[in-house]
Amino acid sequence: MSNLTRGLGTVVAALLAAVSLTACGGGGAVEGAGGSNGAGGGTSGATRTFAYATDQQIISDWDPAKAYVSEAPVLMNAYETLTRYDSRTRRIVPLLATKLVRGDGGRTWSVDLRSGVKFHTGRPLTAEAVREAILRTRDAKAGASYIWGSLTRIDVRGALRLVLHFSVPARLDVIASSNYGAYIYDVKAAPAARLGAWFSAGHDAGTGPYRVTRYDAGQDPEVRMAAADDYWGGWKPTSYRSIVFRVVSAPTTAVRLLRAGDVTFLAKVPSELWPSLASAHGIATSSTGSFENLFAQMNTASGALADLRVRRAIALGIDYKAIVGVLHGSVMRQGGFIPDGVPGHVASLPSDASYQPAEAARLLSEAGYGQGGKRLPLTLFAFSGDSVADITAKLLQSQLAKLNVQLSVRTLDYEAAIALAGSADEAKRPDMMLFHWFPDLLSPLSWFTGMFETQAPPPTSNFSYFSDPQVDREIAEAKRLSGSDPAAAEKVYVELQNRIQEQMPAAVLYTFVARRAFSTGIEGYVDNPAYANVVFVHDLTAR
Repeated sequence: MSNLTRGLGTVVAALLAAVSLTACGGGGAVEGAGGSNGAGGGTSGATRTFAYATDQQIISDWDPAKAYVSEAPVLMNAYETLTRYDSRTRRIVPLLATKLVRGDGGRTWSVDLRSGVKFHTGRPLTAEAVREAILRTRDAKAGASYIWGSLTRIDVRGALRLVLHFSVPARLDVIASSNYGAYIYDVKAAPAARLGAWFSAGHDAGTGPYRVTRYDAGQDPEVRMAAADDYWGGWKPTSYRSIVFRVVSAPTTAVRLLRAGDVTFLAKVPSELWPSLASAHGIATSSTGSFENLFAQMNTASGALADLRVRRAIALGIDYKAIVGVLHGSVMRQGGFIPDGVPGHVASLPSDASYQPAEAARLLSEAGYGQGGKRLPLTLFAFSGDSVADITAKLLQSQLAKLNVQLSVRTLDYEAAIALAGSADEAKRPDMMLFHWFPDLLSPLSWFTGMFETQAPPPTSNFSYFSDPQVDREIAEAKRLSGSDPAAAEKVYVELQNRIQEQMPAAVLYTFVARRAFSTGIEGYVDNPAYANVVFVHDLTAR
């Protein structure tokens, strides 16, 4: 979110069979004005640092088994997975694995590993080391460990071969390409009792091209990484040999640093600054469809929004086109709530709601609120450090005020917002919450399960507290069909989206467009929507 997303909780692992490997997010374009500036251009990679700037937190948890907020841009350069989704070829390709063989209808998978790979600790990558890492992540029951929920055992069949057994047909190639929960790491980097604390101190134990050398968690957080000299993928003279990740909360400051050459890459460019960068000398831009969307979750369990009429009125009282217009191309509207490029997206589905202020006023009046009636006070939570959501919250305030809805916005950091939204005390919960979502796995079931399936308290991501037995049954059916009859599963996805729209637990405000700006000295950058905000720096060339 911005990976200020969610914990999915335990998910029935049949969802892992739902992915079509030929699906891919909408294409993108990279444009530049030629020339180069000081950030990444003009000298060899041996003396260049790739400087990544973002306005959101870098690290919430260093433990690769538990990290699940916004750590992927850092961790994906320190750790590797068995497979990876390649957005250029639209396929999942081997990474630490060289071969995966599916058996017993997907209940067993034989994996051959790449030889000559070492962890940053110096320990060789072996089948036993991979087994230890996967089982530790599965048993942590944190972060995205749910992806291994149907894994029953792993057999080591040689130094570089292992066999994974699942209780149901699974897509190991998909599981192993997840952007969280699939990292392979050295569990012997520290004694088991102290390994979590060792990670928390800012250490890594990956096989990736870069190793963590420094972490400053102060007012201006910063992570520094250096090239792992014995990286199995090798190094070119023009490779970037170091990375620095910086939190720069003010967009204008980030742009100034990019222009001055002190920053190489801006992960997010605000709409108001986009025109000036798109034509700037020495700066290239990238605008690519993403898999991330923003929901306005509505409290279906308590308060005024427990009334379906009020939820529908709020959804109909939002001028979606106006919000998209204000954000100037950095977001877009689309049908349904599964983004284009993810299996389950259906372009012909209508958006979840349209702007109908007269009908919204009628519904509110029927419920005893609105113009000429009682003012409706509502609270909305938004995450701090999210400038786009902040603008959106202000626009919602203004639009809903026309319906005599008084929307009070509370901007909180991620941990505080989640703690309050998940509280057993209903009085502490918000009426509405702006919540980002993008999938860990390229499956529509990520949205259905994470956002709309009944969750036992405390909820981990269903902050509309939505619970519909029929929806739960259809989600279970979609999970079952996804592995055996994908065409039938697609029909269930459409039915689910229509049924959920009828109950209106959340309004889909928009889907993000990933807008980046970076030095023209960078060659080889491709935005991969399956790994939001991640730059695979080793793939780049510094001119």
